[in-house]
Amino acid sequence: MSWIMFPDAAGRHHLPIMSMAMMMMRTNPLRSYVARTGTTVFVSTSMRYYYLTAVAKAEPNPDVTTTRSFSVAATPLKSPSTGNSSRFLLHSLKTSPVSAAMSSKKLSVFGRGITRFLTTAATPLVPLDPEDPCVDPQLESEPFYQVCIYYASQTGTAQLFGQDLQHALAERGYNQVTMQPLQDFSLQDTAKDTLYLFLVSTTGVGEPPDHARGVFQTLTQSHETADNFNFSVFGLGNQKAHPNHYNTVAKTLDTSLQEAGGRAVLPIRLGDDGDCIEDDFDQWLDQIMTVVKSTKQDNETEAAPEKVATISQELQQSHVVCSGKYPTLHLQETLSEHAREYPRHNLLDMCPSFYQDGSRVLSVTENRLLSSDPTTNGLAELRLDLPDNVTYETGDHLVLYPRNADFMIQAYLQVVADDVAPSTIIQEPSDSTYPHPTGITLYETLQHCVDLQATPSPSMARLLMDRPDVDYKREIAHAGRTILDLLLSMDKTIALEDLLYQLPPLQPRYYSIASSAAVHPHQVFLTYRPVQYITTRGALCHGVCTQYMSRLSPGTSKVVASVRSNPGFRLPVNQATTGVFMIAGGCGVAPIRAFLEERIQRAANHESLAPSSLFLGFRDQSDEVYGDFVQQALESGAITKNYLNFQIGKTTTTNGDDDNTEQAESLSAAGSVVKIGLVSDRVRQHGAEFWEHCQAGGVTYLCGGARTFGVAIENQVHAIFQEHGGLSAEEATVYLQELIRDGLFCEDLAD
Repeated sequence: MSWIMFPDAAGRHHLPIMSMAMMMMRTNPLRSYVARTGTTVFVSTSMRYYYLTAVAKAEPNPDVTTTRSFSVAATPLKSPSTGNSSRFLLHSLKTSPVSAAMSSKKLSVFGRGITRFLTTAATPLVPLDPEDPCVDPQLESEPFYQVCIYYASQTGTAQLFGQDLQHALAERGYNQVTMQPLQDFSLQDTAKDTLYLFLVSTTGVGEPPDHARGVFQTLTQSHETADNFNFSVFGLGNQKAHPNHYNTVAKTLDTSLQEAGGRAVLPIRLGDDGDCIEDDFDQWLDQIMTVVKSTKQDNETEAAPEKVATISQELQQSHVVCSGKYPTLHLQETLSEHAREYPRHNLLDMCPSFYQDGSRVLSVTENRLLSSDPTTNGLAELRLDLPDNVTYETGDHLVLYPRNADFMIQAYLQVVADDVAPSTIIQEPSDSTYPHPTGITLYETLQHCVDLQATPSPSMARLLMDRPDVDYKREIAHAGRTILDLLLSMDKTIALEDLLYQLPPLQPRYYSIASSAAVHPHQVFLTYRPVQYITTRGALCHGVCTQYMSRLSPGTSKVVASVRSNPGFRLPVNQATTGVFMIAGGCGVAPIRAFLEERIQRAANHESLAPSSLFLGFRDQSDEVYGDFVQQALESGAITKNYLNFQIGKTTTTNGDDDNTEQAESLSAAGSVVKIGLVSDRVRQHGAEFWEHCQAGGVTYLCGGARTFGVAIENQVHAIFQEHGGLSAEEATVYLQELIRDGLFCEDLAD
């Protein structure tokens, strides 16, 4: 048991507090922050001011902060004699015993009117726990007349989170809640009595989503200001996949809004899709709820919950999951002319806005397994014909719209309450927050528009499991549970409204085009691996899009897709003088194949090509693809060296003996150097060559999975810069960022 010493006008009191482990469960950020960092924290409560310092008791392992017990001491400052509380606090800081804390910037400030004065001196603000006995109730929340939610989403997750936030605020009593894309935000329209909440994702190499690039540039580069508006930012990123660009858009937006005159009511919250971003959002949502102040009238507070409770109680007795918070969908029986067309293979005619601009119907001409072993989950290749008015450049992406499998759709139809017919047409409800297209059948909605394999949100998981204490990360996210899975395990059905409002949109997938536009101007090749994995519960799961692709039949199947330009991933303009390093693993071979195909054509046309090296990795020898193609590139001079790597297996040494040691290496007749091991280790072994390549202005291409392959390569690149370039760790990071900025280190990584 630890103690907190909290002094007031009556003297010093000792208040018992929970252990650190229990406090972390209660999400008590003030005390844990003070204890963990040793930071001095000033707290403003009405006309009283305190500074808090922490003394942590020594433990055998001082690095394990989560097990340390501590005490937090709060000392009052003299009450101000004038009404200028901010000026008084500044004066007190200079004369208090902790003035050194401010000079070292180990300072956090809480309270209205103070934050703006000390922005440059303060570390990130930490929200107060309203249940904490030392927190003044006036710090608990702020009265806001309106809440405006703005989202910037590339795949739809930020928009889905925004809808969850909007519904949560509505339940709290906020009727004045709007949700708009970030491009509709303007500093000049901000108001002091409005809370602005931003949910923004980071894409590519630290870039904002496509539709938000214009407004993001305006907010971050202009000098516009506004008068003291209130805001909070939630970022969506992936630390494992993109450690160097993790949530850079959200961080930059948060800083820019503060510089423009905004007041962050909460510290920026960074959601990590590499761990459990739903859990991160759920915690931020809880913090938002402590900031806002309910505007419900007394009569509304009494009536609304009673109605929802009655509905929920009746439905629970019949094993029907219904939250009662979504508007009723307008359903219409299918007319005879629609019945003949049901179900549609695509929605281009009915809902063109569902697709990205430029989406077209493409015919499948070939779909073949590339792996030499048909029993393994090997790589495959899909070839599609392009319409006459669709073009692409080598290095571009194809945006492909998948469809859910029929057996999954039938399974969901079985758990929908009231036996809604699959041919029923869903009309637009009175509430404009419905997240999917309308005017189409229920079956078409489940087939084209919703992600049936997505994990439910934390709030939905609690509703489905009828438990408030669900360990979301362990029980839902990491276990790969779905709404269907939970409904079947609980022997329940679900109201159609809850199902469709909670299921996220089925997002298109981005695939690197594996063909050269110079060689195949009217056709695109895609390289893919059918995704299969076992969850922690032992359930077999399949990737939505790759399984859809594997079902496509040449000559009969058609897909909806569009070309997405990727101008940052191009071969050098002057390939005669610019050296090339290509590093790829697994499916990352796709854009490399396109580059090789183009360089082979240039070599056939007797064009001069600068030296180039290829580092290519596969799981084992049976997983290798495009071997003949790589050999053709070597023989034609399209590439100079090929370092081929297998994670497992054996190589044959030059004397013909089998050897599975890490050092085993053989040189093929065509010039490929084959070795067992990781591509990242192979790059490190050729570090001197790579450093010279970078210093000479060569271009490097990195392709593959971002979370493991991409991170491993970047770590080795940092090490090479330090070992062969004599750079410090910080200088190596800056140098790599400069190469990326100048287009000399190009990444095409998949999350």
